[in-house]
Amino acid sequence: MRRMPIVLGLLLVTSFWQGAARATAGPIGPIGRTGPGAVWSWGQNNAGQLGNGGTADSSIRVPVSNLTGVVSIAAGGADGYALRSDGIVWAWGFGLNGELGNGANAGSDVPVRVSNLTGVTAIAGGRSSTAYALRSDGTVWAWGHGQAGALGNGQVADSNVPVPVSHLTGVTAIAGGNATGYALRTDGTVWAWGFGRHGELGNGGTANSSVPVAVSNLTGVTAIAAGSVDGYALRSDGTVRAWGYGLDGELGNGGTADRHVPVRVWNLTGVTAIAAGGFDGFALRSDGTVRAWGYGLDGELGNGGTANSSVPVRVLNLTGVTAIAGGGRTGYALRPDGTVRAWGSGRFSELGNGGTANSSVPVRVSNLSGVTAIAGGGSAGYALR
Repeated sequence: MRRMPIVLGLLLVTSFWQGAARATAGPIGPIGRTGPGAVWSWGQNNAGQLGNGGTADSSIRVPVSNLTGVVSIAAGGADGYALRSDGIVWAWGFGLNGELGNGANAGSDVPVRVSNLTGVTAIAGGRSSTAYALRSDGTVWAWGHGQAGALGNGQVADSNVPVPVSHLTGVTAIAGGNATGYALRTDGTVWAWGFGRHGELGNGGTANSSVPVAVSNLTGVTAIAAGSVDGYALRSDGTVRAWGYGLDGELGNGGTADRHVPVRVWNLTGVTAIAAGGFDGFALRSDGTVRAWGYGLDGELGNGGTANSSVPVRVLNLTGVTAIAGGGRTGYALRPDGTVRAWGSGRFSELGNGGTANSSVPVRVSNLSGVTAIAGGGSAGYALR
């Protein structure tokens, strides 16, 4: 039987949240309106994470209400986030811990504006009700659940409006794990804060930190990603490093032990992008193929099987991929023709193919084309057209 790590907060959303409080956010246009830069979603919706004004799950894509001009998307455990071309962020879904950032502690099934946040260039959703934004001045802001120091502001209290992550400047990229935040700086170093029990902070210890600490022995990094209890870094030489929880092979180093400092993902070169699921790592190679490693019971590795793998395996029937994303127990890939493939858990319709069965090989997300970016939540998928 799989030994689950102790994970704070929300990871995979179940019907427990069906009765969550909801905000009565006023629409900013006709419900279901779409246009250039529109966002689509599919999967579980009991917390309003599809953003379409309802709470019914959907096995096919539906439009996120009242959102156009979007340039980037992200997802949390039961939340969606969108960055518009004007540098403003919108959020929807579960909000009881303040993760919508609009000054309230209630959910919303349509997008609401994140308060007091402008000039944003990148966004990330944590897997336990925390969100992050990178501003054009290189600073990072956080809101939502503050457990274990996840906001990085020296406190452990929640905040329903954005607060600055302490002592962090010159940041170029961000990622969110389960009560852990990550930032990549211009000098190629990575910084982490929040929950650290399994070594998620990568600083050689297992203590939490409410302010950023440097991930040890890691330089020349060009991209970062976060799983539930793992951190991942892509180096300029096309190799990948991982640290944190390792029982199911999440570190990809051939072992099943936690590691408190980064280790090299085995036999993986030529990588151009990385992503993480709940307990899986994903890598896109320069030849357009995808590799996966970690937990595989629901088919998350996309290799036709349901076994874990502590080393990278090839996701089947995928070529020409341009972007990848990881959900709670699902992987996603964007192809150059603007279509999306998904594999892994389908219990909550997160494969978007009209069904609720798992798939250990990629299947096409139905009726979805012209996509330019993808994101995976706890049990939902998102696409920017």
